[in-house]
Amino acid sequence: METRDSQRPLVRGTVLDDSVKILGDVVIEKGSYVWFGSVIRGDPAKAVRIGKDSVILENCFIEGSEIGNNVLVGHGSILHKCKISDGVLVGIGAIVLDDAEVGKDCIIGAGSVVIEGTRVKPNSLVAGVPARLIRELKATSEPRFSRELVETKEKARYYMKRSACEKTTEK
Repeated sequence: METRDSQRPLVRGTVLDDSVKILGDVVIEKGSYVWFGSVIRGDPAKAVRIGKDSVILENCFIEGSEIGNNVLVGHGSILHKCKISDGVLVGIGAIVLDDAEVGKDCIIGAGSVVIEGTRVKPNSLVAGVPARLIRELKATSEPRFSRELVETKEKARYYMKRSACEKTTEK
């Protein structure tokens, strides 16, 4: 992911409407979508990087976090100064706290809290408060949630056609 000195957001992906707030040192890569009501804040000490083809659903709060490619962040989730690797599903209302790292192709269950400093191994399903390993998932060569990501992006394009507030820098 790109690193930079600027405190102005760099949005290569698509923001659905003016209810989304993107502040500070933030980079959102091409093919990613940020849905209604989300707040993304990059601080000078800890920027936000969102990789390619990821989706941040409605009313999420993200501060100082690195999010990989092909990630689906469920409605109302909070990601605070953490790292989310490629191919992860963050369930609705889940919270991932400071210095936690979620490995590739994981599922964080809805409403779960991944506490500070937790390391979630790749291909894991974790859930609960605090989040604990439920089971290991089979490794896959394809992105685990590719169908869901495609469907969510199709819905985004549908809503954008009906909205005068589209903001995109995709080329």
